[in-house]
Amino acid sequence: SRGIALIEYGVEFDDTRQLQIDLYGQCAQGHFCRGDHDGMEECLDYILSKGLTNEEKRGLLQTRMSSLFSRAKFTECWDLCQEMLSDVVGYKAFPDTASQLQIVASLIKTKRRVKNNCHGIDDIPLLADEGRIFAYVLLEFMIASSYLGGMSVMPLVVFREVRWTLKHGLCDDSAFAFAMYASVLIAVNDLKGGADCGQICEKLLEKLKPERLICRVRYVLEGLVYHWTSPLANRIKPLMDGYTAGMKSGDVESAMWSLLHVVAFSWFSGKKLSDVKSFALPVCKQMKDLGQTVSLFLALPFAQLVSNLLGEASDDPTILTGEVMTEEELTKTATEMNHVALTAIQTIQLELKYFFQDLEGAAGLIGKFAPGEKAYPGFFQTVRTCMFEGLTCFGMASRTSSSEKKKWQKEGSVHLKKLNSWVRAGNVNAVHYLNLVEAEAAFSKGKVDRAKMMYGESISVAKRNGFIQDAALAHEHASLFFLTEKDNSWAKYHMEKSIELYRDW
Repeated sequence: SRGIALIEYGVEFDDTRQLQIDLYGQCAQGHFCRGDHDGMEECLDYILSKGLTNEEKRGLLQTRMSSLFSRAKFTECWDLCQEMLSDVVGYKAFPDTASQLQIVASLIKTKRRVKNNCHGIDDIPLLADEGRIFAYVLLEFMIASSYLGGMSVMPLVVFREVRWTLKHGLCDDSAFAFAMYASVLIAVNDLKGGADCGQICEKLLEKLKPERLICRVRYVLEGLVYHWTSPLANRIKPLMDGYTAGMKSGDVESAMWSLLHVVAFSWFSGKKLSDVKSFALPVCKQMKDLGQTVSLFLALPFAQLVSNLLGEASDDPTILTGEVMTEEELTKTATEMNHVALTAIQTIQLELKYFFQDLEGAAGLIGKFAPGEKAYPGFFQTVRTCMFEGLTCFGMASRTSSSEKKKWQKEGSVHLKKLNSWVRAGNVNAVHYLNLVEAEAAFSKGKVDRAKMMYGESISVAKRNGFIQDAALAHEHASLFFLTEKDNSWAKYHMEKSIELYRDW
């Protein structure tokens, strides 16, 4: 701003053209990093009104794209990228929607191309064409916007950038493209393919050293890919390292996404509730101060969930209202913005209702929210929600008449099958989830010996891997099972163990 003020009034723009483009661009970037989007727009509107060339507009419009994305304006960000892709760099725009057939055909084509080339990834030359490099940047924003905006076309954008990389050469955004390609493979349950593609990304990070994108690639790999085949708790430190890299490079947006995943993974992996809260509350404040609406709206429900479980809810512990957020207000805003936070709120409501034994309330939520595979592909909340959906269905089956029982057992079997497919594909974090749902399924069908065995398996696996809250939940439901079987000794044992673990948590 001081540099802009020093430019002599009345000087012709062309006399200081590049200087003014640089100053206004840096000023706009500074406003964005501080969360001052109005100040950013004022700088951009002024300098973009000066009849700039397409090349001169690129960096300026990239700042605007970052701002739109960080405020959850995914459709506007997508539209701006589409316009720039065709008008500024002269490439073919994407359709706004994609059919399943188009996606499958493009996936097969891309898999074939990767298989034929990935062994020689180190031999792919660096890209020198500045126009195409900027096109890669546009695709990066289009991938992120379509992912969070729930657009069906997202995989097509990923596939095009991967194929471009293999055909035309590497640039910094190639690492992000392969990271998202790995997440797409995860979404189609190719967990090994996703993990292998993650290793290609690691090679690209080592080769390219893309300072601007290290944090973004890291949170995709750690938050959407690696946890499918390795322990959740092991992903927290790399995510924190990614956060540090993001703040250092000015990639505030990705840094906040890294922190969101740390909050969520700390919760999923059974960290002490007081520690999760102590970390989550400052994170939410930082996100708010930096104007990072997208990550904030997803972090708030997790922070309030922890607060509720610590006994700090306003009235009803199954409602996400308290010191962190107001459920009604965030739900209204998320609905208006078509924000994925709406799914996060609803799935966490399901979990809370089940935790506090409001089975009817939990059952009322089944089928009401978008499947996690569509709302936020790759995020572990998808797996955890699947467990609670299965537990709720089989819990209802145990309580209802024969006609309703079959309906709930059939619905529960859908979620049981999903969990089983993930575990068979290599998801080490879902084994105790599967065991517990299998126990509840056996309980609902009167298979006493099977239920006893699977409750024991769930407890053992959860404890061994540090999922203290899930071990407590398994003990609790084992106790209810033994009460039903009139085995008061084992019922008492499991309830005491459940209380002990909940207190430790």
